[in-house]
Amino acid sequence: MTQPQKSATGSSEPPQRIVMLPSPGLRDVIVVLIGAVLGLLAGPHVLGQVQPDAYRHAFLGGLGEKRALDELRESWEHTLTELGVPLDAERRDLESWQLDRLEARDEELAPFKEAMDEAKAERKAQLQGTSRTLALAAATVLVLAGVCGGRLTRFKPRFVTAIAALLAVWLTLHLGRPDLLEPVSLPFTALVIALVIVAALLPLPSGRQ
Repeated sequence: MTQPQKSATGSSEPPQRIVMLPSPGLRDVIVVLIGAVLGLLAGPHVLGQVQPDAYRHAFLGGLGEKRALDELRESWEHTLTELGVPLDAERRDLESWQLDRLEARDEELAPFKEAMDEAKAERKAQLQGTSRTLALAAATVLVLAGVCGGRLTRFKPRFVTAIAALLAVWLTLHLGRPDLLEPVSLPFTALVIALVIVAALLPLPSGRQ
């Protein structure tokens, strides 16, 4: 019976093999495309135009605060119009009593504006946190595929599908609100995209088969 060839170290174990993650299948591509389409539909140019309140609630925040501010502003506009205060005139052209009324309006509106701005900032921070979590999850799946890919060969397609799903959610989020990338550096964004591509296409070392 033929004996297995020994390596230079005297071991008869077969050499370590390189295991590739499978290329994205049709299902994975469809998942990513669905994420992109949902992001476009939920973005400012579609949902933001058709249902602005729904878009604000989902992506911008401060919907309740904005409604309260708008109601108070409309009430003041009605009151000032009845009093004969021109709302579009330059303030230097107004009489002192008219200026007093406008200043009283501004003082009452100020806390409502601050509350709306705080709610919007909080929602943006929440969405940015979600974006970072998705990036971290993609990196985790990539590392898991590299460490365990050889021992869990049957799960390799699931690694690719998991990364496709993460990319789909990431696309939905960032196409829905593009300005989320403004405080993020271009290298960080490129790194996230590169992680997804590497995880799906490049060979990853594994343990012995």
